[in-house]
Amino acid sequence: MEGMNKMTGMSGMTAMKGGEMHHHETAEPPHNMMIVGEKTIFLSHLPMFMAPHNFQLILEATFSVGGKDVGAVYAKDRQSHPNVKMYTLSPLDEFKLATLFTPPGDPARKSFQATVFRGHLERGGKPIKDLTNITVTVQRVVYAAKLDAPSKSKTLEYRLFGKHDERFLAHVIGAAPDFDQLLAVKIPNAPMDEEIDRGVSVELVSRGNSAAARIKEQESVVGKAHVSGAHQFLQLDIQSTVECYFEEGELSSADGSFKQTPEEKKAGF
Repeated sequence: MEGMNKMTGMSGMTAMKGGEMHHHETAEPPHNMMIVGEKTIFLSHLPMFMAPHNFQLILEATFSVGGKDVGAVYAKDRQSHPNVKMYTLSPLDEFKLATLFTPPGDPARKSFQATVFRGHLERGGKPIKDLTNITVTVQRVVYAAKLDAPSKSKTLEYRLFGKHDERFLAHVIGAAPDFDQLLAVKIPNAPMDEEIDRGVSVELVSRGNSAAARIKEQESVVGKAHVSGAHQFLQLDIQSTVECYFEEGELSSADGSFKQTPEEKKAGF
């Protein structure tokens, strides 16, 4: 499983002093990521509550080889395999995850080499020939949070992201036990792209924050949304289309218990 694989590499958190990043520290093992979106590529780090993987991170990115954009190669592969929900990415470089989003506004690292897999790379996924050893360039940090909160929200919370007609919800991870989830959604009354880029949180006030109560595939819900910097809340009509990813076992505790849960089995993950 993801957590087991992560633990086999070198460890060690980034040293911080006076807010500055010290790059001479031991490199971290590769940080595997989920990929969603076709017209615009988004990466979601596969987290745990154990360092150095205790970050929830969503990035907007581009893929290239030799300076040539290969995003269309990735999109075509997804279109040719409509029944494959998960596409994953494994960095070939070893780097501290925090360098992708710190310092804020001007991260220390803007790109890295990686290979794209059709399917989950640790559960039978296959590397895609023309997307091996590509350059991943980070265009924007969508969301970044360290998983060190003493408690989690009592109600379901999501982060809305995406571009144009591709919208996604990512469950906001708090404290153990919790779960990671990515959903493709349709929202006819969605905020404008520039508002989504600023940050939009979505809360389901009538639901408790548990995997069993999460938004399911093909479910319609109403969410209470807030655009960062705005003074009012929005009511969004949300139709989930595909549950792109769901993981509970690796976030069930902070001590490395990675057993597959009944909810994962039921959902087919």
